[in-house]
Amino acid sequence: MKQQRCSFAPLLLAIALLLSLLGGCTQQEEAQDIIILYTNDVHCAVDADIGYAGLAAYKAQMEEKTPYVTLVDCGDALQGDALGTVSQGEYLTQIMNQVGYDFAVLGNHEFDYGMNGVFNLAKTANFPYVSCNFYNISNGEKGDTVFDAYKIFETDGKKIAFVGITTPETFENIRVGYFKDKDDNFIYGISCGPDGSELYSDVQKAVDSARAEGADYVIAVGHLGIDETSSFWTSRAVIANTDGIDAFIDGHSHHTVENELVENKNGELVPLTQTGTRLEAVGKMTINSDGISTELITSYSGIDETTKAV
Repeated sequence: MKQQRCSFAPLLLAIALLLSLLGGCTQQEEAQDIIILYTNDVHCAVDADIGYAGLAAYKAQMEEKTPYVTLVDCGDALQGDALGTVSQGEYLTQIMNQVGYDFAVLGNHEFDYGMNGVFNLAKTANFPYVSCNFYNISNGEKGDTVFDAYKIFETDGKKIAFVGITTPETFENIRVGYFKDKDDNFIYGISCGPDGSELYSDVQKAVDSARAEGADYVIAVGHLGIDETSSFWTSRAVIANTDGIDAFIDGHSHHTVENELVENKNGELVPLTQTGTRLEAVGKMTINSDGISTELITSYSGIDETTKAV
């Protein structure tokens, strides 16, 4: 009777294949981090601190680690230096196109060049300007928003909604006439309310609509700030009077907020962050299976050690 020989080759091949698959899963999990880079109140400081060149390089570095990178701006990028004034903001928008912005919010200074200037900038930009509380008025009645209230980006099978919010203080910082027609009738408005209720309502409406569209995460991108003089119109007040916002990226008040947890109206903690001004820092938000975390990049020289974790 012939004795059968047992071969280990198929078993070894199966083990090798399994290890290869496990290794591939690990790399895939690492690549699934969703990165949101953010700026606010750049005010034409294209070369200051990190600068737009450093931001573009850092964005490219993040894209080498994960394909899921989104870059957003919280407003007031286009005013503050001659580069913005002589071009009515167009040069800055062109630079932002080159850096690779995906989304921007109208800050109060985006209105500095008049309403025609706002629309010209929106045409020049390769990215959408968004605001849930900047609206049309017809015959004295509030109508639809002038631009989209939010945008949804799909990354790694997840839908990330960005809700834009413009400060009601825009009326205090620019000519109210920009919002009127030649007969002195208001044809545009920015929702606020003396107690903030109109602002909260419009934000909540946008958040709820984004959720209804299947958004897995809703990120508020606001130009509101945290100055106490802003009273009911701060980002803290918006968080406290709404629900459904997973994180709030802010601007306007020029504060550096690494990560402040603010309770929403249901008592849930919402991360609030802001980068200061003039590209003193760039924000980095990471969304993964562990939740949402933030970092502030305060300098850039091409190495990871330049980041400060929060």
